[in-house]
Amino acid sequence: MKHEQWVDFLFATIEKVTTESFSYGKNDCCLFSARVVDAMTGTDYAKKLAEMYHDEQTALAYINSFGSIQEAVKDWLGEPTNLAFVQRGDVVLFNNEGRETLGICVGDRIVSVAETGIAYVPMEQAICTWKVK
Repeated sequence: MKHEQWVDFLFATIEKVTTESFSYGKNDCCLFSARVVDAMTGTDYAKKLAEMYHDEQTALAYINSFGSIQEAVKDWLGEPTNLAFVQRGDVVLFNNEGRETLGICVGDRIVSVAETGIAYVPMEQAICTWKVK
C-alpha cells in the first residue's frame, strides 16, 4: 500500500538517479522501477531483483527465462491493467526505439533511466501498465 507521502518519495527517488549512467544490475530500467515502487510502498522488490542479475548477460538471461520483460514483471506485480486507467506512480512498459523498457508514469509522460541520467517519453509509447497501490 502506498505511503501517505508517496508522491514525495516518487520524485525523490527519480531525483537520486538524474545524473547516474545506465548500468545493468546497478541502474537499469527494471531496478529503477522497482526502487520507485519500493519508495512509494515500502516493498523490497529492488533488493530481491538485484539478486537475480548483475550485468547485461545475466539481466537478459533473467528476462529470457520468463520470455519477456512483461512476463517477468507479471511475476512480481501480477497482470497488467488497462492503459486507459494509468495514473502517476504506476509502472509502465513502453516502446523505446524498438526495445521494451520499464518506467514510471509521472502524468502525461513516462520517466525511466537513460544512458546518462533519466529520460521522459510520451505516454503514447506505453504498451501496458501495472497499478501500484
